[in-house]
Order: sequence, then structure tokens, then C-alpha cells
Amino acid sequence: TRGLRPDLPMLRDILRPGVPSGLSVLVLFLVAINLVAGALFAYDKFCATHNRRRIPERTLHLLELLGGFPLILLLMYALRHKCVKPSYYLWTYLFAALWIAALLFFLFHH
Repeated sequence: TRGLRPDLPMLRDILRPGVPSGLSVLVLFLVAINLVAGALFAYDKFCATHNRRRIPERTLHLLELLGGFPLILLLMYALRHKCVKPSYYLWTYLFAALWIAALLFFLFHH
């Protein structure tokens, strides 16, 4: 089977060589934004432990909103960074919920 919706392309179809489709551009963007978000989040943890200037939370939240929430959620617990600060992690979970809701809407109602 091809997943939830037979008319949706498989990942191998999305990332095939040639002219990129809109969906392949989105997937590549999400990979890139997660790498940037994860790198900045890990750097913020480094700065926090070495008394250096930190990455503003607004910047990290913007990256989450743009789609970088999966890696940040993983790193929150792997690095034990910002995972006990409700004023931070509540926004992260909100953005994750919005992305998941949008994905479910796209999969089932598009």
C-alpha cells in the first residue's frame, strides 16, 4: 500500500532527481529548517553552560513555527535544555500541535 492516501506520493517520488515539485521543495525546506533550528538550539545550550550571549527565545520559537519543532523537541530532552521552563516549552508544543493538525488536515481533507 502507498499509505493513508493512494494519490499522495511516496518519499522516493518526492525526492526524485529532476525538476523539484512543490512537495519536494517543502520536504527539503523542512529538513533544512530542522538542521538550522537544531544547531541554534544546541548552540544556545552551549552558551547557557558557558555564560555566553544566548540565542533569543523568539528566534528559536520562530524556527519552530517555520517547521523546526521536531528536532528542537528531541533536543530539549536529549540536552536537557528548556524542558523545565513552561514559558518556553508550552509554545514549542503549541507549534508542534499546529503542524500536526495541518498535516492531518492535508492528508485527510485535501
